[in-house]
Order: sequence, then C-alpha cells, then structure tokens
Amino acid sequence: RREGIAWVEDASNASRDFRRNRLRHDVLPLLRQENPSLRTGIRQLWRQARADEAHWEALLEASLAAHPLHRQEHVLVAGRDLLSGMDGALRLRLCRRIVQECGGTPRADALRALEAAWTARRGNARIQFPGGVTACIAKGSILFSISRQKCNTAC
Repeated sequence: RREGIAWVEDASNASRDFRRNRLRHDVLPLLRQENPSLRTGIRQLWRQARADEAHWEALLEASLAAHPLHRQEHVLVAGRDLLSGMDGALRLRLCRRIVQECGGTPRADALRALEAAWTARRGNARIQFPGGVTACIAKGSILFSISRQKCNTAC
C-alpha cells in the first residue's frame, strides 16, 4: 500500500504445497493465538538484530582497516595479527564474509569447526565449504582458497 502497488492473488498463495504458505496459513495463526503481540515482538527483535549487525560490522571494518587481508592469487589470507586481536564471535563473522567473498557458502557447522581448529592451534587443519572454498590454518593464519589444490600449495 505504501508503495502504491496493488495486491495480486494467484492460485499458489492458497496452496499448502509450499512451505511459505503452510507457515502463513497454519503456523503463524497458531503463534498469534498464543501470543497476540507476536508481530510487535518480532518487529522489536528484528530491529535489535539489525542494530547488533551494524555494531559487529563496524568492529569488523575497524579490525580489517588495522590488519587488512592479504591476497595471493586465488587465496585470501587472514593473518595472525588480525585473528588474534578478535574474539570468537568476530572471527566467525570475518570467516563468514571471506567465504562468501570467495564464492562459497558459509555453513554454520563448518564455520564453528574452523573456529575450533584455529582456537586449538591445529596447524594444517582444513575445512571445506560448499562452493569449492577451502580454509586451512597455517602458522596462526587462515588461508581461504577457491580450490583445494591452491590451499594445499599455500599450506
């Protein structure tokens, strides 16, 4: 309404064959019945999440300004100085960003495995991300490569 765009109803909006519709028609009404202020609560949570994300992004940008990533052909290197100056939550966000920048999918389980390997100082540990991105730990740094061969060579 705010944008002046008219609502268009098509047959798929009513079909329960799609998850989004099952959620809209079945789950959300139950949640609203249990908690009439659900919409307000979700809106507040979303605003807080956006504020938190802006905070983490500012911290990440400041860290990267002080200790930039090193680029070597198809490898991005997050150096020891950058990584050791961060807490785990910020390192996870850094690694997520790098994996995305390399064209991979930053799956939460793989990011946690990478953080655990780096924290345990497991040199030469390798974590594979969907999309062909490999992260490997070498001398306190993390090398992100778009091909396993490049990462093996760099490590």
